[in-house]
Parts: sequence; C-alpha cells; structure tokens
Amino acid sequence: MNKMSQPTPAGKIKCVICYGPIVKKPGSMEPATENDIVKCPAGHRAHFECLKGWILTSRTCPACSMPYDKEVLLRYVDSVKEEKVKRAQDREKKEQEDALKKEEAAKNAKKANAIFDDEVNSQVVEAQKLAAQEEYTAALKILWDIMDNVYKDKRPKGALEILMLIGRINYKAGKYGLALKPITE
Repeated sequence: MNKMSQPTPAGKIKCVICYGPIVKKPGSMEPATENDIVKCPAGHRAHFECLKGWILTSRTCPACSMPYDKEVLLRYVDSVKEEKVKRAQDREKKEQEDALKKEEAAKNAKKANAIFDDEVNSQVVEAQKLAAQEEYTAALKILWDIMDNVYKDKRPKGALEILMLIGRINYKAGKYGLALKPITE
C-alpha cells in the first residue's frame, strides 16, 4: 500500500493530492460523501475537488500512474469543459490587450513622427527603411546629415529622437562603441 493512502494515526485515509483526511471535505469540517471521493483502480483516494486540477493535465493517478476508470473521468467532463472555455476566454482577453498595446504604440509612433517637419520626417522614414534593409551606412549618413544641417545650432526634442535612432542603427550594425556616440559640439 502506498504511503499516501495508508491510514493516518487517527485511522483516517489521506487524499493523494492535499494529504488531508479523506473522511472530510477539503478545507472543511463537513464529512465527505461518496461523491466527494475519487478512487483509482489501485485504491488510492483523492477528494473530488482536489483531483479536478490534476485531471486537466493527466488521466492517471498521481500516486501510482494507473489510469482512472472511464466512470471517474466522466465525472470531470463538465469541469474540463469549463476550464477549457475559461482558458480560451483568457487567451482571447490577452490577445485583445496585446492588440490595444500595439495600437497605442502605433499612435505613439505617429506622435513621435509629428515632432519633425515634413522634410525631416521623410528623411527619417527613408533612414528607417534603409536600416530595415540592413543598409546601415546609408541610413546613418542621412541621420547625421539631418543632425549637421537641421539641428546644428539647436537641440530640440526631434534631435534626441534622431540620436536614439542613430544609436539603434549603430548597434544593429555591430558598431557597439558607436551606439552611444557622445555629442560634444
């Protein structure tokens, strides 16, 4: 007989999941009924509620790995269906949250692009396209030209955005030392 299903000192049998006495409902002082107890073919007992989570992942006894009888598994059909529906709802909710985050990121990107005037914006977009095509040198030339010609005397918010983009492109190009090139001008 398995240690987990041996009688406790008080002569009670333990649940193979929670190790609580099988004569009481889990977490309660109420006596367990026949419907509250599940038994594997080898005789290991578990509270019906305790085994609910286990049945979602395995159809065998947690103590001896013997498969549960079909009658036992049929008692959990509704619970398994409910859990699958709940998981599908959770997955759908997460997908909706992710879609909202992407939408928010797109809005923020549009706001960031509004920092630049139309001419600079078209140059930045061109540099981003070149970087996506791994033409880093050409992308960096465009961005440094913007810095030298447009922002040489002033450093508005748009300049910081361009510097960050320059750093990311240098990093992607493997020029790690230039990823954060100091501006001392």
